[in-house]
Amino acid sequence: LPIELHARGAGGHASNPAAVTNPVLTIARMLAALDSADVVRDLVPAAERMLRDILGDDAPADVDELVAAARAAVPELSASIDAITRTTFTPTMLSGSQAVNVVPDHASARIDCRVLPGRDHHDAVARLRTFLGRAALDDDRWELVPAAEPVGGSASEPDAAFTAACEQALERVDGRKLVMIPTMNSFYTDASHLRREWGTVTYGLWPWKHTT
Repeated sequence: LPIELHARGAGGHASNPAAVTNPVLTIARMLAALDSADVVRDLVPAAERMLRDILGDDAPADVDELVAAARAAVPELSASIDAITRTTFTPTMLSGSQAVNVVPDHASARIDCRVLPGRDHHDAVARLRTFLGRAALDDDRWELVPAAEPVGGSASEPDAAFTAACEQALERVDGRKLVMIPTMNSFYTDASHLRREWGTVTYGLWPWKHTT
């Protein structure tokens, strides 16, 4: 879900900063507040199944403890596990003055928001507005402009027969008994097109060998 953050103020010459309201500073304060906001964990079924399969019988019941344990168990996937267990807000683009000695009357930031499957994007925008509002000063003028509709992800439910066939094929190649674990990714793949256009059951296969 692309979201734009806009701030406005009475710009002017940079040599006299006390005489202007700098929207660049408004954007900076808000993004700093977003960066330091508490992480709110949210487990959708696909992510929970993945984490519990990783940990097996040792999986804790508490959501925060479950995520922490899975990240510690598989450090290589720590960042990915973090990303699929919360709605993320990542600033990626900034815009302000076109001249170094001019304070603009408008500054903006673009934020890449990844909403978890099955979650309401309106709730995500409302949460982001709360985060940013905590950093706003009384005379700040700002607004959030989300895209009209999010570009959502999709999923294919694990199939027992397909999973067993993959495990058997990989075992023949590797010589050891292997276990398939359903996973969830935070990035976009072409599988979404296949599911949306034709209802095709689509999986990605990622063979991975632990060496520790």
